[in-house]
Amino acid sequence: MKRFQGSNKQDKNKQAENENNSTRKCSRWTPTEDRALIAAINDLSDMGGWKADNGQFKNGAWAKVEAIMAQKLPVWDEWVKSHPNATSLRNKPFPLFDELGRIFGKDRASGNESASALDALEELEEEDKDMESEQVHDLSIEDEGTPATQSRQMKTTPSAAPASTRTKKARTETIEALKVFSSKLEKMSGVMENSSEHIGRLASCFKHESECAERRMQVTSEVMKIGGLSATQVVLASKKIALNPLEVDFFFGLPDDYRYAYVQGLLLPDEAH
Repeated sequence: MKRFQGSNKQDKNKQAENENNSTRKCSRWTPTEDRALIAAINDLSDMGGWKADNGQFKNGAWAKVEAIMAQKLPVWDEWVKSHPNATSLRNKPFPLFDELGRIFGKDRASGNESASALDALEELEEEDKDMESEQVHDLSIEDEGTPATQSRQMKTTPSAAPASTRTKKARTETIEALKVFSSKLEKMSGVMENSSEHIGRLASCFKHESECAERRMQVTSEVMKIGGLSATQVVLASKKIALNPLEVDFFFGLPDDYRYAYVQGLLLPDEAH
């Protein structure tokens, strides 16, 4: 009974010792070490030359990772400052699956992120466009001056023809409209010139009529200045002169010395009666 108890105690001691040894051998990684590991593998992938065609790392890659980690662990906080995208990882569980998928992905880009399906599609479309442009450029160089090139040019010309035709048609319509407008302006200018002439003539007539009216108003006062005439003679002579514009012009055109004889001539028939 005592032997059994002693052996039982020995078994428990061995088990505790084994657990302590296993605990010492299987130490857990800290979140900081996890971040440093993934960052080191990330940097190794960006360096190039460490991955095989199947997406796996080549021999000696782990030693390089250890060297990178030795550099990163002492200055991890500084590295986070220079990489703003890693600030959200501080004090949080690291998504190892996503990061490892980015590292070992077959379509990994050369930068910090792997190419997505949309990026790949855009790259293919760009490549197709580049290839088409290169093919067209090569064909144009190889077939320059040949009948085939001329036929292709004839086929491609109609695509650009509608635009040039519309532009030419619009330009022609604009020119025609300007011509019509210019013709209208010329006609209006001619009408205005004729109107100006008529208006000028009317102005001259009005001016002459105004002058004649003023002179008719002055006939009586001018006849009164002639000496040797009675009041009756002044009234009769002034009336005859004012009623006839020609007599008004003639009277004012005479010198003062000849006006008495002119008035006497106008009054002779009346005096005879």
